[in-house]
Amino acid sequence: MDILNILIDRVGHTNVFNVLEGRIPGRDAHLTSYVDDDLIAEYLNELERVARVQRERGTQSPHDATLELARPSEAFYRQFFPERVQKRLLELERGFLFFHVAEHLGMVPWELMHDGTGFLSDRFFMGKNSGGFRQSRSRAGARKLRVLILADPTEDLPWARLEGESLFDSLNAEVSPDLIDVQLMSGRRISRLQLLSAIRERDVIHYSGHVKYHKESGATGWLLADGKILRAREIEQSGSRPFLVFSNGCQPATALDRSRTDDLARAFLRAGIGNYVDTNWEIGDSEHALKFALNFYRGIFDERTIGEALYEARREARNKEGDLSWANYTLHGNPMARIFRARARRTFDASRSELKLKRVMAEYPAPIARPYAAFRLLESESPGADLLRLLSRTFRNTMFLVSAIVFGNYHYLKIRDLKLPTGQTLLDLIDATFNCMALIRSLNLSLVAPGLVETLSLHRQSIQKLAGWSEQIEQDQIKEEEVLVHLVTFQFQLDNLLSDLSALSRNLLIYVDSHGETALVLHGQGTQKIDAAEFQKSAERMQGLSGQTCIYNRSRRIIYSVSDFVSYDPQEQSLRFVLWQNQMSRT
Repeated sequence: MDILNILIDRVGHTNVFNVLEGRIPGRDAHLTSYVDDDLIAEYLNELERVARVQRERGTQSPHDATLELARPSEAFYRQFFPERVQKRLLELERGFLFFHVAEHLGMVPWELMHDGTGFLSDRFFMGKNSGGFRQSRSRAGARKLRVLILADPTEDLPWARLEGESLFDSLNAEVSPDLIDVQLMSGRRISRLQLLSAIRERDVIHYSGHVKYHKESGATGWLLADGKILRAREIEQSGSRPFLVFSNGCQPATALDRSRTDDLARAFLRAGIGNYVDTNWEIGDSEHALKFALNFYRGIFDERTIGEALYEARREARNKEGDLSWANYTLHGNPMARIFRARARRTFDASRSELKLKRVMAEYPAPIARPYAAFRLLESESPGADLLRLLSRTFRNTMFLVSAIVFGNYHYLKIRDLKLPTGQTLLDLIDATFNCMALIRSLNLSLVAPGLVETLSLHRQSIQKLAGWSEQIEQDQIKEEEVLVHLVTFQFQLDNLLSDLSALSRNLLIYVDSHGETALVLHGQGTQKIDAAEFQKSAERMQGLSGQTCIYNRSRRIIYSVSDFVSYDPQEQSLRFVLWQNQMSRT
């Protein structure tokens, strides 16, 4: 993948460009352009005006805000970049683009530069370093990623509080607890000393609240209750050195004060913070900021670089008509930095398993939890074929249910021509499931149930082995003298799989009654009736789901039907996996 570093110095009104490809100086060195300061200021003011108009008109306006951004951005691009630099950028299809710019050019949103064919952020994974304060630090990937979420410390931004709570729920839902440690702080009671204590030993800080410039003291920072400001220098003196700060801040009101937010970014970088993401203009009271942040962190925990994660979040936001959140975010830091890597574990870790496997019995869907709980109850007795069959049933139900979730996502995403398995073996179902996942990803779409794809892909070989053994077990082809060996091996592989499928605990299997008034949650050892109104806050309403079996994703508040694949009989209290009519699970 191409790596392009563009160095821009500014002497008076003259810009001096040097282009490096990777670490090698290119032939485009010491190129110049001449741009007045007032033209730069005019460009920044025009971008802010477009964003303000879009906020006032709302997402239903026919006004094409993206086109309004493109026009001044292309005009400024032609003025600012020498022709040889423009030509080099056009030659590259995709890659990392890292700007190293003079301090007073730090405010320019390079992501929004338009080359006549598209914005630079449409093709490149981008970041910038202004004033030379970038920290080159790497993070060891063998320990948990420790995240602090600071939300609405002034208690006057409801969207910021919702963002913090939703981000907290989503990270805990979608990332295994042995990979992440998340702390949420919110409300007026947070003092500067409490916050400075909390940020120590944190790898990521996410802030959602006011960004404030205090004219009398010249201090810029995050606004807490009673007008208190947490300054970057105070973070520096605390000894905290996070690898990433994401500031979803409500910006100051005037253009002059907003210019101080770039000073804040540089101050954080001087303090030793590796990368700083912030906004170019005021966010406004909107859910778009939340969605952008969620998609960004999903990219981070998919082991993407920061530049790639921002690129994916922008791409998702661009799909929303009239929403300019994709254009609002900029990275002060290295777009090639990667702050999360999953542990390179491919074998079962007994030291971490017991607590997670207890969660399987308590929090996983009933078709999985109950046969597994029956196995755990009897496993202390003499091993035999009955125990092996319970393990096989647990595995088969797991794959039936996971397949229903994947196929249900296919319908939910409104993709046509779902190719269901043509054979009647478990391996046929598994192959169809992986093919469906591959097709969804090839269309640049993502599952509503995040975390499943990565886990299933990681365990694909084990799943295929377990499927083969399960077929033998179901057909009584295991000899008596081989039962013990199969039992140990099967449990080893299955426990490993179940430990990593923690996403299942956050995707509730529910049955909506025929009147659409109550929902029966089919999880763990018992069933729980919930008023259907509890689900009315989800992105998809309950209308049309009466009498259907559904999956409710708690982190994304989305509910969708899987009745074409899983059928619940309230009279018999049993589930039937529709693709295999003889496969049932008593609930």
